[in-house]
Amino acid sequence: MSFGVVQSAITSMKNNRSLLSKKDRLKNTLSSSIDKNKPVYSKSTLRMLHHIKQRLKEERRNRLLKIILVFGFVISVVLSVFFYLL
Repeated sequence: MSFGVVQSAITSMKNNRSLLSKKDRLKNTLSSSIDKNKPVYSKSTLRMLHHIKQRLKEERRNRLLKIILVFGFVISVVLSVFFYLL
């Protein structure tokens, strides 16, 4: 059996883990969230919120238009190939 190979793999993983800094090991844990690391949100005015809302509506409309155009093009190509084969 190859217990020596498994033991060497375990030893190698332990050695690699010890090479990492403790800061990196604790970065993704729940206990690492400290109040100073929380994002600071600025106060938004109604005008800024209205502008953001309008921009999002415009982006959504543009994305929908692109999807409709691509879908229409693909459908027209598929239908033309289908009728050509008939």
